Amino acid sequence: MTLNVFGQTDVGLKREINQDSILIDDKLSLYIVADGMGGHKGGEVASALAVETTREMFENKFSNIGRISPKDLLILAYREASARIHTKSTIENPELMGMGTTMVSAFRYKDTLFLANVGDSRAYLFADDQ
Repeated sequence: MTLNVFGQTDVGLKREINQDSILIDDKLSLYIVADGMGGHKGGEVASALAVETTREMFENKFSNIGRISPKDLLILAYREASARIHTKSTIENPELMGMGTTMVSAFRYKDTLFLANVGDSRAYLFADDQ
């Protein structure tokens, strides 16, 4: 399986700051797009925290991949990201209350591509010009 991965983001016409975060990590075979929720305080904080948490979870658990399924690792990473975002916005910095992000991830393990998402961000698979 060959993957061609690239990322690009744009602030658009309505916002002054970009709330998107992208990870392309060929070493981990982990690819993420997180779109901070526009109109909410801290969308850029939430998206960055979600991406960093997921990357960190994969770095720390990658050596145990034989003992934990890729699907379960994605679930754990998303849960941890959600918990960290909640803690950041309620305990550490209440001014960010309500911050959030969507996130879509792709993780390649052997010859299988595992996808996960939350929110309205999407992943598209193009194969054989389809």
